[in-house]
Amino acid sequence: MLSFLNPIWLYAISGIIIPIAIHFWNIKEGKAFPVGSIALLEKSTKKYTRTLRINEWLLLILRCLLIILLAMLLAKPVKQQNFNNRRGWILIDNQNTGDVYNYFKAAIDSLLNKGFELHQFDEGFERTSLKDALSSKDTVAREMSYWKLIKKAGNKLPASFPVYVFTSNRLTNFKGERPQVSIDVKWFGYTPDTVTTQLVKAWRVSNGNIRAMLANSSMAGNMFSYEDVLSDKIGNEYKVSSNNGQSLITYNNQPPVVVDTATLHISIYADKYKQDASYIKASLDAIKEFTKQNIQATIFNSIANLPEKINWLFWLSNDAIPSNVNAENIFRYVEGKTIDESSFISANYIMAEPIAVNKIILADSLKSKPGRQIWKDGFGNPLLTNEIDNNISVYNFYSRLNPQWNGFVWSDAFPAILLHLIFEKEIANINATYVDERMIDERQMQPAFAADSVNKSVSATEDLSTVFWIMVFLLFCAERIISFRTKTGAAA
Repeated sequence: MLSFLNPIWLYAISGIIIPIAIHFWNIKEGKAFPVGSIALLEKSTKKYTRTLRINEWLLLILRCLLIILLAMLLAKPVKQQNFNNRRGWILIDNQNTGDVYNYFKAAIDSLLNKGFELHQFDEGFERTSLKDALSSKDTVAREMSYWKLIKKAGNKLPASFPVYVFTSNRLTNFKGERPQVSIDVKWFGYTPDTVTTQLVKAWRVSNGNIRAMLANSSMAGNMFSYEDVLSDKIGNEYKVSSNNGQSLITYNNQPPVVVDTATLHISIYADKYKQDASYIKASLDAIKEFTKQNIQATIFNSIANLPEKINWLFWLSNDAIPSNVNAENIFRYVEGKTIDESSFISANYIMAEPIAVNKIILADSLKSKPGRQIWKDGFGNPLLTNEIDNNISVYNFYSRLNPQWNGFVWSDAFPAILLHLIFEKEIANINATYVDERMIDERQMQPAFAADSVNKSVSATEDLSTVFWIMVFLLFCAERIISFRTKTGAAA
């Protein structure tokens, strides 16, 4: 039912008097033309009669409708939805409706028989039938998480309105903050017993074999494993091919992955921090040994000896970096005020034990662009930030890789933390591509109930302003077109 939030604006409809008056004002007076034999007769007093008749009815109607719609738009039109006779809603995941229905068939059929309405679990919440829901093949990626959708449903429906939600427990669908809603939500989730193994990366090792990185995901969690693809596995699990000079490898008929044959060049400029350089070199050697990737890490004591092509440069010096040094990524020590503290490191890697921080370089609070924080201490002070400078990714380290400063170099997690730093972008791409089968506990997926002392009505409203704006625009275009054609015809 159509209603208005500010009905006082409906008095503006009286403005239709203006176009009616203009149309009457524009009625033209008739002209007398002497014709034939009466042209020579004596002129007599002319009398005219005027009839108030409107010739442009369509234009008048369009202009009156335009004023009426504008007045209704100012009055804020809404669609009043009455929930008095509605038992409740059923929401089912659009992307695997068949699986969800088969799992909860008895419960869903029982609710439908009691008069509950089936609605799509998307931003529109349109009502649908079970037949249409089961036959639909929704493959479009969902923009909003389950929690955001149920929050939106809570804003649309009246307080304590019963809503039954049936979905899977897949963790990737539950993102953001757990919502608080005033509707009565009963959420049922099922756990599909699926395990996926996906090839996410491959590279050529020194002996000519291919090293494959596999992402293994199940309801319990995710795990990455490495496998050397020997000749006996090629043709069975793996297939190797080439395209435009690139080697491709396929695992169990999955999409092919390009085999990386490049060497990662890492240069460490030690200067007076030779001990720090040795710690970095040892960690890089451990990464190379574990992953078997083509990593060439070298310590340099002279700037002149630095190679021309550098993927990563660890600049362990207080001097400025020369402009002729060409590196894609630079890890550099920051100069500044040194302060003592007793804290721990929060890095981009989950550590079994915290890493102690003893001294840091105090960051310049007046700097306009502090950069993206990657590591920080327990007080929130930056330890490692990242910024882009002339297409070079610069990592500013507000400490030193030395046991007197922190426990980085003595920690078992240091090689893994360094690996996540060097391959940060690649790891992010891998995490975004493989199928995540992890599940959320059913108790965690339930939204929190928040009593709404304001929204106690059994009705809800839907804003119709957008619809009225579209109608106003279409009417205005039609009025302009007809007016232009009328003027063109009169001129002709």
